[in-house]
Formats: sequence, C-alpha cells, structure tokens
Amino acid sequence: MAPVPVSVEWARHRIASLRKQNAITGQIVPLGFHACRDLAEPAPEAEPAHPVADLEAAMTSEKAWALAPASRTLHDEPEFRSWLPDRGAVDEMLQKVGERLGADGVKDPEKVNDALREEIDAATDRFFGPEVRGVVAARMRDSAISVRVRRGDERATEVLGAAKAVTEAGLITSPPREIPFLVAFFQKAIGFLAQKNALRVPVRGPDPEETPAAT
Repeated sequence: MAPVPVSVEWARHRIASLRKQNAITGQIVPLGFHACRDLAEPAPEAEPAHPVADLEAAMTSEKAWALAPASRTLHDEPEFRSWLPDRGAVDEMLQKVGERLGADGVKDPEKVNDALREEIDAATDRFFGPEVRGVVAARMRDSAISVRVRRGDERATEVLGAAKAVTEAGLITSPPREIPFLVAFFQKAIGFLAQKNALRVPVRGPDPEETPAAT
C-alpha cells in the first residue's frame, strides 16, 4: 500500500506517544531515527484530531452494530488480509476439537466441520478479551485512514463501525462471536493451515498422536 497523507501535527504526536511507551515495551527505535528528529519534533502537547475523527463523529452504537454483520468482508482489504490470531490460540482451538471428537470422530468430515464451527466461535470469545479487543479496535481505527484514501468514506465508515462494535462487545451480551470480523481471524487461520496441508487435530489415545483433519 502506498503512504497516505496525514497532518504533521498528528504524526508527530503519534510518534512521541509511541516513544514514551518504549521504556515499557522495549521495542527498538528504528535505526536512523535521531538523524531525522527535526521532522518528528516538536510534537504538540495535546493530541490533534484523528484523521478519521469526522467519520467517527456520526458513528452511533446502533449504526455500528448494524454494520457489524457484514464486517467479514473487511478481511478482503489489504490492510486486514494478514490479520490472524496468535498461533497458540489456534492450537488450543484444534486441541479442543480433538478432545471433543476423539480418534474416530476426526475421520468424519461432517463431524469435524460442525465441531470446527462451534470451537471457532468459542475460541473467538476466549481470545478477544477486553484488552485484545481494545488493541484491535485501535489498529482498525488507524487502518481506516488508508482505507478511506483507497476506497472512500463509505468503506472507511464500515471499518469504524466494526471497530466500535469490537470495543462494545461483551462476554454475555453481544459476545465477540457475533462480530464476523473477529470470527474470520480463526476462519482464515484454519484456511491457511488447510492450504498448506498443515491442518492437524491433536487426538490423544493410548499413545499421543496427531490426526489429519477431515474437512
């Protein structure tokens, strides 16, 4: 994707905010940063308006949840194509499928597909806790800047609506599994493993073994 224009003030404030987190995260400052500090400084003390703040102003909770059912298609955009859950969360989900079906069950494609659908929903709820959802929503908000330039206000609004729904999701009412954008993380992960012929459902019998999943 090509770079997109944002205000200098907003970019400087974002850089300064992330540098303050450096002592906590331990992330490495890009080589050569100090040579171009005159571009990144001085940073404004107050955070300038986000580049998509004007679109967010009209985003209500009702509108966000109306847009959420179609949010699966956002993964077709280059900004989101590579977004996946942690591999550990995927492995945990597959392990639960194996525990549920057993060695005989994983040989039945229909049973495997049914179990995967249910375990994907459960894994979505487990993985996307409040902290993770906050990170995802913030990154979606920033991604909307690029989407807006490429696809226009309508598509960027769809991103912001999904992001608001992600933020508002709960454990009891409106759980993460009700947001297709989040469910698609695990669906994509399963699809990628299947494409690589690497989809394995761990099945524990007399001797631990891994059985290829019938899909």
